[in-house]
Amino acid sequence: MKKLALVLFMVGTFISNGQVAGAQNILTDSDFDFTSIRRLIVCEANNSNEKDSLTNDVLYHAFLTRPDKVNLQISGIRDYTGKINQDQLSSLAKYAEVYMVPTVVRQRNTHIFFEVYEAITQKLIYSERVSVSGAQSAKLYEDATKQFYKEFNQLLTGKAKLEKKSDKAA
Repeated sequence: MKKLALVLFMVGTFISNGQVAGAQNILTDSDFDFTSIRRLIVCEANNSNEKDSLTNDVLYHAFLTRPDKVNLQISGIRDYTGKINQDQLSSLAKYAEVYMVPTVVRQRNTHIFFEVYEAITQKLIYSERVSVSGAQSAKLYEDATKQFYKEFNQLLTGKAKLEKKSDKAA
């Protein structure tokens, strides 16, 4: 049943958007209290192929895009220039509970990995891969980012059903 729901979601997303082909979510820390998150900082994107891609500035601003109805204060790491060093991400905890590092990988389609880390421990707590197709544009990345925030918002509101992984041997 879950697989059918996922397939229907992916088809619906593709038809309604035309560019976002699907998402894969990985909850890496089911014990983390996602409902306590109020602020998120977006870091600079890791870009696998900068040669023929959009500028890092365009990508940065695209990843700050958020849809309506997401109750989350989102700011960019550039807003804290002089206050933090991106190599010392532990200092982000003064300004936000979590930070997100987007990674762009271009193969046949473009895959964007949104990795969310707890600011205090720097532990990966959530990861989502959004696959998109189409001409490289700011809109393509904005649409993918909106998809990420819609999914992530389910965790923030406590509406996502969290399944704990069992360590039992099969």
